[in-house]
Parts: sequence; C-alpha cells; structure tokens
Amino acid sequence: VHVSNLHGWGRNKRWEYWGLITPRHILGLTLSNLDYLKAHQLYVYDRMTGVEIVCDAITPPWAPALLPDTPGPLTARASAAKLTMTFADVPGGTRLSVRSARVNADLVAADGGDSLGVVVPWGGRRLQYTVKDVARPLTGQIVVDGQAHDVPSGESFAVLDRGRGRWPYAMTWNWGAGSGLVDGRRVGLQVGGKWTDGTGSTENGLLVDGRL
Repeated sequence: VHVSNLHGWGRNKRWEYWGLITPRHILGLTLSNLDYLKAHQLYVYDRMTGVEIVCDAITPPWAPALLPDTPGPLTARASAAKLTMTFADVPGGTRLSVRSARVNADLVAADGGDSLGVVVPWGGRRLQYTVKDVARPLTGQIVVDGQAHDVPSGESFAVLDRGRGRWPYAMTWNWGAGSGLVDGRRVGLQVGGKWTDGTGSTENGLLVDGRL
C-alpha cells in the first residue's frame, strides 16, 4: 500500500538487499541506485572453509537497472559485465536469480507472513521508507566454482531490506536481523538504530510464525 514516489535527482537512494543464510553459505545480494551511480554487489561466505567471494558492479547513472517505487508484486534487476541479478515476486514468494563468473544461484524466498514497514522523517524534504522482511524460508540451489549446493528447507532463511528515500549528506545506520527456529516456531528479529534518533520512528520488531 506504500508508494515511495521519489521525484527529481540528487540524493535519492533506492535499494533491494537480500541476506541469505544456509547451513553452508551466507550470501548478500544488493541492487542499488544512488542517483549519481548504481552499485550492485554479490557477497558469498563459505561457513565451512572461510572462503569469501565478492563481486562488485559499479555502473554510471544511465546504466540499465530496475528498482521500482511501486508496491509489489515487484521485480528488481540489474545486469553488468560481470554480474546479473533479478529479484522477482512470484506466487508464494520471491525468486532470486544470480549469475556471475564464480557463483550462480536460483533460489526462492517463500512468503514469510508480516513484514515491518516504516517511514522515518528527517524533516520536510528528507525521509527514508524501509521494509524489513525477516525469517523467510529459503530453498533452491547455489553453484560455487562449479560445485552445486542444494539449499535445505527448514534450515535456510532469507531477509529482505528494501529502502527508498531522499537522504541527508551523511548518516549513521545500524541494522541487525536474525532468523531461525526456536522450539519449532519460526522466529525473526529486526533491530535498528542511530538513523532513527530524534524522529519518533523505530524499526524494531519481533516475528513469531509470520506475525509481527
């Protein structure tokens, strides 16, 4: 029901970030448009070996990338020379597709129930709209350096951080999220601070079996 409706050019910031955790891997998938450039990143951490893979794609403002301001169902995508990512809402969840030289992934983050959405005002001309959607069940497959890893259901989770706003020049932002099973219940934690100080808004929440 929210439309961020950002007009003009300057300090608008739009992003879709997915944090994914499986028994073997941690992934960070970022699509972002900062007006003056577009910055995308794939981050992979192998929890067994400690190996990290980072693939950054910094492109000029005219480079193609889709980060809509409208509410879902939403599709976000970017394609650069060494990295292509698409986040597409589909019936029952969001399909996350990644293509790079060393990592390919085809995953589905199932609908998790409620999400936390809040508008944080920094005055009459600056604001941030954020959606935090934690503890979404994750399935699919990740291929790293040619080795395929199935993502086990019930042990793997996704977190979405969606941002749309018009920002001050400088800002300090703290964020933490957690997902897991506790006594058979699906629990999600969302905490944040610093950037909300003095605004009257917070972004803190607890989800239990999809209820915020």
